[in-house]
This record gives sequence, structure tokens and C-alpha cells, in this order.
Amino acid sequence: MRRESLIGVCASRAVQAHAADVIAAGRRPDAPPTKRESMRALWEATNVGSRVAAFILMWAIALDELGVDELSPETFAEWGPESRATVYRRLSEFRRLFPEQETPDQLAGEVLRQGRRSRGGPTLATSVPANLSPTHA
Repeated sequence: MRRESLIGVCASRAVQAHAADVIAAGRRPDAPPTKRESMRALWEATNVGSRVAAFILMWAIALDELGVDELSPETFAEWGPESRATVYRRLSEFRRLFPEQETPDQLAGEVLRQGRRSRGGPTLATSVPANLSPTHA
């Protein structure tokens, strides 16, 4: 099974989500992007993708520290450094990129398993199955 880094999967999904938003706003999908549009997509993919990847990584650490397989957003907010409102904003971004998942539990669990196998712990570079990429979701 081919694998990609967590940050790579999140950035790829962020590009796809941005493109869907732009098309939904009326842009013709067959028109080549302008330089400005390309830069905007890159900026959003980098920012949103890295925030979501960090959120998944923090969720994995919470699962590990609390010794559980699933977390509620409320439990994560109590455990973590972010306010409840920020947790829900991050969860909204996560769901935008991973609409097939309600919470990061499954993906965070995979990050934890891979981090344990590598003995370096989970990181943004931890590999996850490539079938999590948006073209295979």
C-alpha cells in the first residue's frame, strides 16, 4: 500500500476543497487559473492543510495520553491548550477536508500506530495510507 505524509494528504485535500469552493462560486472549471488564483490556492493549501494536520497530530497525542480510541470534541478541548471555540473551528476545517469522517479519531489512530512503528513518535511527516488522498476518498 502506497503511503504519503500526513501534511501531504492534508495539503492535497485543502487544494481540492479550495478548487471546489472556487467552482461553486462560479468559476469555470475548464478555464486555466491565473497566477493570482494559483498563488491563492497554494497559500490556502499550505495554511489550511498544515492547521488540519497539526489538529490531527494533537488529537493523536490526546488519544495516546488519555488511553482511549475515540474522543469527543469537548474532551479534546478539556485536554488541550485551545479554547472550545477554537477546537470547533479546527474540527470544521477537518470536516471540510475529510467530509467522510466526523472526528479525527480514525486518522489520528493511524498516525499513532505509524509513529509507534517508527519509534520516533507521531509527526507531521508520519505516513498515512495514500488512499486518504482526495482523488481516492
